[in-house]
Amino acid sequence: MKTKDKILIASLDAFADEGVGQISTNHIADIMDISPGNLYYHFKSKSEIIAELLRCFTTDFVTFFKSESEAISTNQSMWLKLTLGFQLMDKYRFIFCESSYILNKYPELRRLFAKAMQTTKTAIDTFCQHLQKQHIVNADEQEIISLGNNMHLLFTQWPSYIAASVRNGLIKDVKGSDEHLFIKQGVNQILNLIYPYLNNEDKELLIGIQQSA
Repeated sequence: MKTKDKILIASLDAFADEGVGQISTNHIADIMDISPGNLYYHFKSKSEIIAELLRCFTTDFVTFFKSESEAISTNQSMWLKLTLGFQLMDKYRFIFCESSYILNKYPELRRLFAKAMQTTKTAIDTFCQHLQKQHIVNADEQEIISLGNNMHLLFTQWPSYIAASVRNGLIKDVKGSDEHLFIKQGVNQILNLIYPYLNNEDKELLIGIQQSA
């Protein structure tokens, strides 16, 4: 693996665990046991690292939701797809947990962040349209638009919601997907949005999937 990729992986983990404000480029260099000069050869600043991680997230998210969409033809495959989607959000959770801090500290990233939000929104809309075409959900065009909006909201804001709940003592402190809190509850929230658009048989199947997960 190239040093640049190792820097991104180390930064992603550090930002998620400690927070962007608590991690400097020197911290990242220490974690990797390389010199600051070696890190600066690849990234001139922490802003550049965050920008590249934002691009990686956008690419990963869009690629994930486009891949094997044809295979989603049942409630079980839909549940699996959403679960894997929340695992991806967990991986990049620092972006959304700290979006206000990042955009205030590094205003040069605002355009890139806006592009990421629009691109991921389009991917979610396409996913919802596929559910409609596969007759997994029975919804008209306006309902599909609304479903896409709400799903995108949940995907992108769930990391912040969990972080705020921990800070305010509403839930105990967990790291990402520990105890399946982040993923399982997030998926269930999405499924609750989809539930009204299923036929009675599929509703029963979906409840069974949720209970056994």
